[in-house]
Amino acid sequence: MIAVATRWSRRRKQNMWIASITKEQIRGFCGESHDWQEKLYAALFFKVINEILVPRYEILIDKEFQSRKTQRKVQKYLEYLFGTINSGKIEIEKPKIAFQTTRNKYVDRADQKTKLAREGKIRIHENKAKLDWLIKLLK
Repeated sequence: MIAVATRWSRRRKQNMWIASITKEQIRGFCGESHDWQEKLYAALFFKVINEILVPRYEILIDKEFQSRKTQRKVQKYLEYLFGTINSGKIEIEKPKIAFQTTRNKYVDRADQKTKLAREGKIRIHENKAKLDWLIKLLK
């Protein structure tokens, strides 16, 4: 599973952070706790977003979840991680999070980067990303 976070800088340069986890890592989390899938998504999203987050930016997540309930859980876990880890940093402690279901240029660029990372054409910053400590925070 690969997650990509991108943002545009003032100089119109695209900053990005890419992390991936292996099937073995996913199997290790499987059934470990209640809502393990939602926690895994939240931890992976947090891992990439927190690397490039800028104050007052909105976080758009391009992920089609099977239900609105799952989406709310992922958002709740993400908000908890941002609030806990960025405690005291008021501008990034509570970022605005939205799940993007319609196409836009930012989502399209992130999709392109994901495809290139899967094909090995761009560098993945964190292979086998360490998510254990983030998952433990969510228990």
